[in-house]
Amino acid sequence: MTKLTVYNAHRVPVLLDAQPLGQGGEGVVYKVKNHHLKGNYVAKIYHPQEQTPQRETKVKYLIDHKPEFSLSNSVIFPEEPLYNEDQKFIGFLMKQTVNQVDITSLCSLKPSAKLDKTWHYKYHRYSKLGTHSRIRVCYNIARAFHQLHQTRQFVFVDIKPENIKLTYEGEVSLIDVDSVQIAEAKDLKFAAQKVTHEYSPAEINQLNFKSEHVPESWDRFSLAVVFYKILFGLHPYTGSTLPPYDQLVTNEQKIANGLFVHGHKKQSFKVIPTPHQNFWLIPKRLQALFIQAFEDGHTNPSLRPSMQEWMTVLDSVPEFELEPVHATADWQPAYKATANNHSQIGASAKTQTRWQRLRARVVEDVMVFSMVGVMALFGMGTLWGIANGTFASIGKHSGAEHTLRIGVFHEGLAWKEVSKNRFMYINRWNQRAFRGTFEEAYDFSNGLAKVKKNGKYGAINLQGHAIIPFAYDEMRGKTIPAGKKAIQVKARGKFGLINHQGEEIIPIEYDHMWYNAHTGVVELGKNGRFGLYDQEGVELAPLKFKSRAQMLKETKELLKIYYSIK
Repeated sequence: MTKLTVYNAHRVPVLLDAQPLGQGGEGVVYKVKNHHLKGNYVAKIYHPQEQTPQRETKVKYLIDHKPEFSLSNSVIFPEEPLYNEDQKFIGFLMKQTVNQVDITSLCSLKPSAKLDKTWHYKYHRYSKLGTHSRIRVCYNIARAFHQLHQTRQFVFVDIKPENIKLTYEGEVSLIDVDSVQIAEAKDLKFAAQKVTHEYSPAEINQLNFKSEHVPESWDRFSLAVVFYKILFGLHPYTGSTLPPYDQLVTNEQKIANGLFVHGHKKQSFKVIPTPHQNFWLIPKRLQALFIQAFEDGHTNPSLRPSMQEWMTVLDSVPEFELEPVHATADWQPAYKATANNHSQIGASAKTQTRWQRLRARVVEDVMVFSMVGVMALFGMGTLWGIANGTFASIGKHSGAEHTLRIGVFHEGLAWKEVSKNRFMYINRWNQRAFRGTFEEAYDFSNGLAKVKKNGKYGAINLQGHAIIPFAYDEMRGKTIPAGKKAIQVKARGKFGLINHQGEEIIPIEYDHMWYNAHTGVVELGKNGRFGLYDQEGVELAPLKFKSRAQMLKETKELLKIYYSIK
C-alpha cells in the first residue's frame, strides 16, 4: 500500500497510510504504519491554511502540559508535533481510539447502521438494561469532562457527539483536543478554534469565543444537550413554536430565546414531538439537572450543574424504563436478533448484477436439466421448451399450453413455476433449494421473499423457513423493502405495519392506511378519524382529524419538524 512520509521533531520518519481515515474542517486523519511505535497511532495533518505558527505553539503546549488523568485514554491529547521534509509544522501524532464509535450512534431516534445487534441489545432505549447502559455512558462522559475541568486550564467549547468516542463497554474518549480553549485562571493563552451552534449556549451571541475567555458553564450547557439526546433521541429544543416565536426554525434560534420544551415557555410550542414526553418518566433528580441547565442557566449560566453534580445523580438514580414511542424493533433485542441471521445474508450488488448478465446462460442450463428430467420420467411424450426465461409445457393429449415462468436470480435463488399457480425455488444448478411450494412467489430481497401459501401471504428466508407467518390477506409490494422500511399488511379487512420479523409496528386495526416508504410517514384512518404515525411507530399526530384533507393541511408544520430530525 502507498504510504506518505512525515517527520517528528527529531527528523525520524513517520509513515502514514495514503488512504485517510477521515477528515474535517481543520485537517485529515491518517493511520500511522511505523512498527516501532508501541500501540495504535494516527496523525492529524492540518489543511494548509491551518498550518500556522500559532497552531504549532498550541500543540506543543498541549504536549508539554498534558495532565495525568486517572482514566487512561479518556482524553486524547497530542503526543508529538509532525513536520514535512522542509521542517514545516503540518500536524501532530496522537493515540488512536480502537473499537469505538462516536456517540451520535446513540443520539438519534433511529439506531445507527454502524452498530451490530449486541449494541442494539445493550443500548435498547426502551428496556431497563438499555436505559441503565445509557445512564452509565452519560456518567462516563461527565467523569471524563470532570477530569478536564479540574485542571482549571481547559474548556472544551466545541462539544458535540462527534467528538466523543464510545466503546461497547461504555468507556469514552474525548477527541479534537487541539481545538480547546486553554487559560490560566482567566488569562487566555489559546482561544477555542470552533463551535457547533446547536450545542452552544445563548451567550454565544454576546461572547466572541475566538478572542474572549469562555467560562466552564459553556461546556455544562453543551453536555446537558448531549445527555438529553442520549436518553431521548432528539434535541431538547426541538419543536414547532407559536407566535411570536413562529419564525424560529433552528435549535440555535430557540436556544437564544430560552425555548426549552419543558421550560416556562413550553406554552409557546405548537407541537412538541412525542419522544420528549419520556422526560417525565426519568427520576426527578435527573429532571432537575436538565431544568437547571436549560431553564435556570439560561439567564444565570453559573447555575448550570457541574460534571460533579451530574456524576453524583447519574451514579445513584434507580433503574427506570422509558415508553416505546417508536418501534422497539429499531433497537432489536439480542434474543430476537440472533434468530434473524437472514438479515446478514445477501449478495453484493456487483455480484447480483453479474448473475443477472448471465441469466440467459442460466436459463439454458435450466432448460437442459428440465428436458433430461422430464424425458427420464415421461419419455418423449411431453416436450419442454424455453424462451426468454419461460417454460412452455405442451400436453400431448389435451393440446393445452401453459407458459411456465422462471424468475431472475437474487441472492442465489430464483422462483420457478412448476405448474399453474404452483411455485418453488431453485438454485443456479436448477436444484430445488428447499422443500415446499407456493401459490405465489416473488424475488428474494434482504434475505427474505414474499410468498403466498394456503391463501395467505407471509415471507420466508433463504432456507425456506417462515419468518413472517402466513397470516395476511394482502402484503404490499412484490419484494421485502430494504433497511428499516416497514411492510404494510391487511388482515380481516384491517391495515397495519409489521417489521421484517413479522412483529407489529402499527397494530392491524385501521380502516385506511397510506404508507409512504420513501418518507416513512403513515397516514391512518379509523372510525372516521385520521392521524399520522411514522414507520417506526411514533405517533406524529393523534387520530382526531375529521378528514384526511384536514389532517394533511393541519400537520404541514409538524411534518417539517419530522423531516428535520429524521
